[in-house]
Amino acid sequence: MGLVLITVCLGVSFNYAHGISNFKCTNQSRYRITRNSVVYDFYVKQTIQLYEDNTGFISFNGKVVGGDVTQSVSRKILLRDGHQIDNHTLQYQNDGVRRLPADHVEDDIFQILLAEVSGDDATLIFERERIDNHAWLIGNPDAWVLTCVEY
Repeated sequence: MGLVLITVCLGVSFNYAHGISNFKCTNQSRYRITRNSVVYDFYVKQTIQLYEDNTGFISFNGKVVGGDVTQSVSRKILLRDGHQIDNHTLQYQNDGVRRLPADHVEDDIFQILLAEVSGDDATLIFERERIDNHAWLIGNPDAWVLTCVEY
């Protein structure tokens, strides 16, 4: 009986108390956001990479349509100081936004997307759930979800 209890506890510990590992997540996303009576549709490939050294990035590549204007968006949010808040929540600090050469979106329009995915300019929070040995679901408190591979 004691051996079974220890095995169950180790299994639960492995599933939920697993530290920050190397993850890569990619997803196609659409964000429809209205600001000042203008509807912005962001059609982006969203990639998240998190590393064991508590750094990472989120990139957004695609287009934004606002009114009659379509522009290319290509930005990377650099992450630092990652740490585990609880058994399934990770928190990172925004270490800057890098505008890539293909990006033609004004900063204030990109800030609309950044506010949607982060809640504030400084902190990003991810929640994760294991779905098998090397795959996870990662999202944020506002519910976007990506399938991730641990490597």
